[in-house]
Amino acid sequence: MTRSSGRVKILGITGNSGAGKSAVSGICAELGAYVLNADTINHDNMTAGRPAYYEICETFGTEILDEDQAVDRRRLGGKVFADKALLARLVDITHKHVVAEILRRTAQVAASPGEYGFVVIDAPLLVEAGLHTHCDEVWLVTADDETRRSRIRARDNIGDDQITNRFASATPEHELKRYAHEVIDNNYSGIKELRNHISKLIAKRGIL
Repeated sequence: MTRSSGRVKILGITGNSGAGKSAVSGICAELGAYVLNADTINHDNMTAGRPAYYEICETFGTEILDEDQAVDRRRLGGKVFADKALLARLVDITHKHVVAEILRRTAQVAASPGEYGFVVIDAPLLVEAGLHTHCDEVWLVTADDETRRSRIRARDNIGDDQITNRFASATPEHELKRYAHEVIDNNYSGIKELRNHISKLIAKRGIL
């Protein structure tokens, strides 16, 4: 697949955990975007009967399953974020399935101009997976460490040690900035201010 040729623009949104990518993507959806959430697609790919499920169980053992034999993402995260080699193995397993599905859906939308104003690929590992090469623009969402920690605690209900491991395993922001057309400093306390900023940015960048 090549970059958008004018029919519909493809915007990649990335950033480390707790930065607020989903909030930015949600605002884009309100403004007419078709949003592809890599985490949601990845979660679907981990369900029983899907290819990634069996590879994950074989690699990480049944202790990462819950009582219904579904992958418990908190147990899996606690295991891989503490070990970079295990995290790399998980990425190897999951990325190929996520990337294939995102490119399939993006191609469908790009072939039907007018239905959506633009496409958003919301992916924490957008750059690492090479998905940025399929985007017209990349926006990096950032926030200070304490804001991110607060959001992760509220969202994932995990302790500070696990959050620290998650931070340590992530690609540093200064590296991600090399690929970003825009950096969104998302330390807003409310959604209204963020929405105003994103609306102005979409107009400024000519996304719509």
